[in-house]
Amino acid sequence: MQGSGSESSNILRSGTGRVNHAPGWNRLPALAILPYVRSLLTQEAAPMEVGYFTMPLHPPGSNLTKTLEDDLEQIVTLDGLGYTEAWIGEHFTAQWENIPAPDLFIAQALGMTKSISLGTGVTCMPNHNPFMIAHRIAQLDHMAKGRFMWGVGAGGFLGDFEVFGVDPKTGEHRDITRDSIDLILKLWEDPKPGLYEHKYWRFNVPEPVDEIGLRFHVK
Repeated sequence: MQGSGSESSNILRSGTGRVNHAPGWNRLPALAILPYVRSLLTQEAAPMEVGYFTMPLHPPGSNLTKTLEDDLEQIVTLDGLGYTEAWIGEHFTAQWENIPAPDLFIAQALGMTKSISLGTGVTCMPNHNPFMIAHRIAQLDHMAKGRFMWGVGAGGFLGDFEVFGVDPKTGEHRDITRDSIDLILKLWEDPKPGLYEHKYWRFNVPEPVDEIGLRFHVK
């Protein structure tokens, strides 16, 4: 494949992915590259990994107890079928998408499954105090023993924005998300004592008192 120096001129595309070659490989006589092409064609392709996302999706007026049971059974079935991951949505005021606490859902699903990894799809950061969600997510990660994935986002449902006093027209939900994630990462890495104040949250990290075991410690 001749080109003008672009990457595509030095790459052979096959069912096994992108393979880099030394410059000028494509100018070799055809017979010289046939053994290499033949080896690519005979390689066994890696099996596709399959994942799942659920908002979930239930008609308004559905029985919440029943829909939660059904959604959990779906995850168990997917685990048995060999799905590698499943992501659980979060909404407070959407009747169709009726899981307000995906972390609780995931905590129960972990005990009902064997190998599937489970993730929040997503934790809508404007809905949460960063001090609280930092603890909940850290605890869930420890409980999951490597099977938890934390998905984060800015949200998008108008009802939830109204609950928490966020105006999406200004784009502030994105600013809140960025600030919250940055703060949570700092708390996990180095939870400095003091006041943490923002337009949308206010909390104190206390000074450690080792005599009574008081300190920020869950991370």
